[in-house]
Formats: sequence, C-alpha cells, structure tokens
Amino acid sequence: GLALALLGVAAPVGFAIGPAAGGWLADGTPLGLRGLFALDAALSLAVALLLAVGYREPRRAAPPAVPVAWQAREALRAVATTPVSRTLFVTFGLALLGQLVVQPFLPLFVARLHPGRAGLAADIGIVVGAAGLLGVVLSPTAGILGDRLGFRRVLAAVTLGAAGCVLVLPLAGSLAALARAVALFGGCLAALMALIYALLATLVPEERRTATLTLAFLPVYAGAILGPLLGAALVGRGLAGPALAAAVLLLAALAVQTRLPAPPA
Repeated sequence: GLALALLGVAAPVGFAIGPAAGGWLADGTPLGLRGLFALDAALSLAVALLLAVGYREPRRAAPPAVPVAWQAREALRAVATTPVSRTLFVTFGLALLGQLVVQPFLPLFVARLHPGRAGLAADIGIVVGAAGLLGVVLSPTAGILGDRLGFRRVLAAVTLGAAGCVLVLPLAGSLAALARAVALFGGCLAALMALIYALLATLVPEERRTATLTLAFLPVYAGAILGPLLGAALVGRGLAGPALAAAVLLLAALAVQTRLPAPPA
C-alpha cells in the first residue's frame, strides 16, 4: 500500500504546483494566458524528450504474437468477469465522476468569494492547487494506514470524507475556508486512488492482474467526459447543484464498496 501510494504522489504534486504557478504567472508576469499555453507546450515537449532519451525499456524475450485488438478485448473481458475488478472499477468510476462533476466549477466558487477581479487568477490557482497539495501527504498516509488497518476500511473512510468535504464547498464563507475544504476533498480523492490501486494489486487474481491494471485509468477517461457534462447541466441552478451531485456519487461509491470481499482473518 505504501509503495503504490508513494508512486501516486507525483500527480498530487503536479496538481498542487501547476495551478498555483499558473495563476501567479497569469496575474503577476507579462506571460498572460497566451504565454501559459506556450509554456505548457514546452513542458509537454520536454516530457516527450525525457521519455525518448532517458527511459530504456527492456526488450521482451518473446513479444506476444496475438493481435493488439484481441489483447484489448481480453483485458476488458477480464475486468467484466472478475467480481472484485467490477466492484473496484465501479467504485473508482463513481468517485472520479463525483470529483469531475464539481472540479471544473471551482473557479466559480472562488470568484463568488473574491473581492473584485484584481488577483483573481492567482487566488483561483491557489485554491485549485490546494486540491493536490494535501494529496501529497494523505496518499502515502492512506497507504500506511491501509497496510495496518486494512485497505477496505481506509477506503471507506476517505470516500466518506470526500463526500463531506464537497458538501461544504457551497457553504464556505471565505476563501480560506473554501481552500481548506478543497484541500481535504482533493486529499481524500488522492488517497482513494492509491487505495484502489492497492486493492487491485492485492485482490485481483494474478493471472488477470496485468490486464486489469492496464485498464485502471478507464474510469478516469469516462469521468473526464461525463463529469463536466453533468455539472454543466446542473450549475445553471446554482453552484450547490454540482456539489450535491458529487456528494451523491461519492456516497454511491461508498455503497458499492460493501460488495468487496471481506479481508482474510
């Protein structure tokens, strides 16, 4: 659990530093938004060069001879026919859908509390970045607690915590209170992701584990498409709509977790 959580720290670090740095660059430097897009392009190119030059992948002794399409179909079949995989994928999908229903509208929560437009981009970056900042701490902590107390128990706790935090967002009366709620919300979700991977790695049968882990990001892509669409359909009646929908989806994810097998005695 701790090892997988430490590997997952990279994403919260980026989610924390990126928005805060972007807000400061947009508000406090001549770059502006156009310059930020150019900087993003340069960073993406640097990543591609780093992978091309710095990463050496060992060659397989005997590459699989079956077509890629067949391998993809078999991976999907492995997930669909393994009860533990189905349960964890549905849990992960509902939680991420809840996150992505409300996440695109976090700048609107900030704008509602911000006095005027001066410094608005910087404050949006700080608050949105707070969602990743606590994840740097909570993700490894959840891994340690999962090793000691059981992954199921800790997963349920962080799912419930995320649902409670998202309900606080429309009630926040200051930017500081909003940033705290967003930080806890993001931290709980970062911990949830680490625990989902730990459960996949420990509960899925070994012969299906590789195929299952290969598809572990499928709920991310589905949530990234459906979440903002659902949020956009609800936000017309106020910011409380996406927050309430996110809480309902997280509680549904909590209910699905009851189908996980009991830990060994």
